[in-house]
Amino acid sequence: MPVSRLVSRDCERPVALAAGIAILESGGPCQGLEVTLGGGCIARADGPLGRAGLLQRLVGHRLLLAFAADGPPECAVLPARELEIDPGTKEILDLARPVG
Repeated sequence: MPVSRLVSRDCERPVALAAGIAILESGGPCQGLEVTLGGGCIARADGPLGRAGLLQRLVGHRLLLAFAADGPPECAVLPARELEIDPGTKEILDLARPVG
């Protein structure tokens, strides 16, 4: 389904994780975007970084789901540069960091 149809049709109710990521990556206009994360949890662009922060959190959530299903992928490394990271995303990354 094209992203443009998702943007116009699905912004009145929570969208699935993949659809939310697609909408945000496309830059589609969607005021009040809500993304369901499962278990009754909903993510919104209400953090200090707005839509960029929501996209970071959604991609982080997708990565954690992949970790839980298959273990950490080899490509799951942070770039060697300073990033402005949403506090919610930083919290997720800190939890995923190996101890020791």
